[in-house]
Amino acid sequence: MKQAIVWGGATLLLLGLARVVSAQEGETGKADPARVQATAPTDGELRKAWKALKPEDQRRAAEWFSQEARHLPCFQNTLIAYMLGSLEKDRYDWPEPGPQETFDPALHCPAQPIPRVPQAIYSAEYQSTWKQLLG
Repeated sequence: MKQAIVWGGATLLLLGLARVVSAQEGETGKADPARVQATAPTDGELRKAWKALKPEDQRRAAEWFSQEARHLPCFQNTLIAYMLGSLEKDRYDWPEPGPQETFDPALHCPAQPIPRVPQAIYSAEYQSTWKQLLG
């Protein structure tokens, strides 16, 4: 009986997420947002269904929703698609980042030059200071 309740909750959750995703299609005229809103489960029902899922099922549902959300016709996704489409080189072929620029006291405050020296994050001094700051 409990397994049936969990699967029923998972089904309700996935249906609710699918309706939320499909409601976004209203921007393109594919769905009627008023109809989707009227048939969508309530927030409380979705929360109850989510809590009834096992952690593995929650992870799978979150992955599914994440994959579906990448294809929504929203402004952010159109910007990402435009930028990736306009790249003149492989989007994964970027050079390694160089050293991060730091504050230059001679340039920014010549009257009070305090030298800034980047710390080696694996040094014992850095690690002990970090532990003191975090408590």
